[in-house]
Amino acid sequence: MMVERYLSRRMSGAEEVEFRRRLGTDPELRAILETEQTIQRTLYRDRDALPAVSAESRYNVLTMLGRLAPAESSVASGAAG
Repeated sequence: MMVERYLSRRMSGAEEVEFRRRLGTDPELRAILETEQTIQRTLYRDRDALPAVSAESRYNVLTMLGRLAPAESSVASGAAG
């Protein structure tokens, strides 16, 4: 997922420039990034209460927030790559 690569700083310089450009023009991408940042902050803050940060945990939090897009659902639940 592109947002995860951005947040984990695994993008090349050119990829990051393009991603930031898209953030400026794509409200849906911005919303996904903001949701992922909220999840990461929450999981970090509550890290002692969770056994590990996992795709399942992220899926559960996204579902609770009501912000899981259909395409993300299959990825987050392990149905795809």
